[in-house]
Amino acid sequence: NISSSLMREAAIRDKGVWSVPKHELIAALNIGAGQKRVLHYPEAVDQYANLLNQCKNFQEKRTASGNRKMDAPGHASDDLVICASLACWWAFRFAGRSEPAILM
Repeated sequence: NISSSLMREAAIRDKGVWSVPKHELIAALNIGAGQKRVLHYPEAVDQYANLLNQCKNFQEKRTASGNRKMDAPGHASDDLVICASLACWWAFRFAGRSEPAILM
């Protein structure tokens, strides 16, 4: 379950289901990319280019009530950002390696 910041500030597991705030997922993608742990295959170069474009458009805004809103503006797609973020979050949390790599 991808939760909003209204729900929680940290990931929790309850009854076998993870609830993870979107900002935690995006942070994992940013860390993975910044540490050069997000790798891509030449065969997936088109999808990697799409992911980079979606990352450029992805925005975080604060609502009037102070909550975080994270997504692509308008009707732009952010599905690859969320997918890659989930993979990074899972790898950092559960890979069991000191240097996890997220393969794309």
